[in-house]
Amino acid sequence: MKKLSLMILVSILGLQSVSAQDRVDKFGLFDHLGVGISLGTTGIDIELASPLNDYLQVRAGYSFMPNVSYKYKSDVDYTKHGNAYKGEIEGHVKWGNGKLLLDYYPFPNSTFRATVGAFYGSDEIVDATNIDKIENVHAYEGIVIGDYLILPDADGFAKASIKVNKFKPYVGIGFGRSVPRKRIGVGCDLGVQFWGKPGVYEKQSGHDVKVEGQDIDDKDGGVIKALSKVSVCPVLTLRLTGRIF
Repeated sequence: MKKLSLMILVSILGLQSVSAQDRVDKFGLFDHLGVGISLGTTGIDIELASPLNDYLQVRAGYSFMPNVSYKYKSDVDYTKHGNAYKGEIEGHVKWGNGKLLLDYYPFPNSTFRATVGAFYGSDEIVDATNIDKIENVHAYEGIVIGDYLILPDADGFAKASIKVNKFKPYVGIGFGRSVPRKRIGVGCDLGVQFWGKPGVYEKQSGHDVKVEGQDIDDKDGGVIKALSKVSVCPVLTLRLTGRIF
């Protein structure tokens, strides 16, 4: 019994020793490397991180929104000759951005942080087009998506897209260390990505032409109408992190 008790005590002390050795209490310049994966409003984020000191950590990575498609019925039309299009509109939400962020931890023993940085990448964030070909199109006829009249091309398809700035500054707060003190950690981000005033474009002869909004009472509007009025992208992500060394 005494031998068994001694073995259990030695095992516990050994585990505690391993745990203590595996924990980081001081961070130096690029002396550790962390990896993280996030899921949130920016899509899926994959990143690498390294500390600068106990107060600062830098992370770089890539975030992307998978190609998410949606459909809705076009109920409102703006035509001169009555050739109204009542078919379905198909849209796709998609983007990809590289990012470089700096995390500041005002309290070294806390996981609370403030973050500044920027995203850079896709300027197109959503596109939409009619599913069925529009026949017998006259001048200045097209389909209405949101408050925008989109003219069809020579093939009878009206193609719209929303574009924002390629360079998107970011500020936010969060919890969790990008390079965790233990091997595994969790975190979250809450902030805003400044992508500028969105513009709506139609594709004509292979070129994107900016269109202006009009006072049209579209009953749906969909993603195009909503995103065309938002100059910032709210960021809310949940992240799983790990320390490689």
